[in-house]
Amino acid sequence: MIRPSTKRRISEVLTRVLFGTLFLLACAVILFPVFAQTKNGHSLTPSRRCGTNMKMMGVSLLMYAGDWDDRLPGGGWMDAAVHYKIVESRLRCPSLARQRLSGYGYAANVALRGKSLEALPSKVPMLFESSDLGRNRWSPLSGLLAEPRHDGERNVLDTELGLKRL
Repeated sequence: MIRPSTKRRISEVLTRVLFGTLFLLACAVILFPVFAQTKNGHSLTPSRRCGTNMKMMGVSLLMYAGDWDDRLPGGGWMDAAVHYKIVESRLRCPSLARQRLSGYGYAANVALRGKSLEALPSKVPMLFESSDLGRNRWSPLSGLLAEPRHDGERNVLDTELGLKRL
C-alpha cells in the first residue's frame, strides 16, 4: 500500500508536469502562427520580398564570381544564378503578378558584364528593377525603372549586397 505522503508527492509531480505541458502548449499555439506567417512571406511587403529576391540573386552571382576567377557572368546572369540554388520564382519581381504582368522585372548593370570584382570600386549598383521584363537583361543604369513599382520605392542592389530603396 502507498503511504499518503508518497501519494501527495506523486500528485504534486503530476500537477507540475501537467501545468508545464499546458504552458508549452499555450506558447506553441501563440508562436507557431507567427513563425509560419514570416516563413511564408505573407507578412513581407512586395518591396521587401523584391529586395530579398535581389539579395539572393546577388549572393548567387557573387558565388558564381568566386568559382570563375572573381568574374561576373558575361552572358545569362539569371541562368548563372539558377545554378547556385536560387529558385526560378525568385527571379521574378513579386509586384508583377499583382499588376498582372508577365516577365522578370530585374536587370543587371551592363557595365559589370564579365568584369572582375577586384577591379571594381566598392558599392557599384549590380542589380536593379527594370521596365524591361525579359530574362537575363543587361542594362545601363539609365534603364532603372522610371516609375517605382513598390508604393513609391525602387530597389537597387550593389556589389557588396547593400540594398537601397530609392
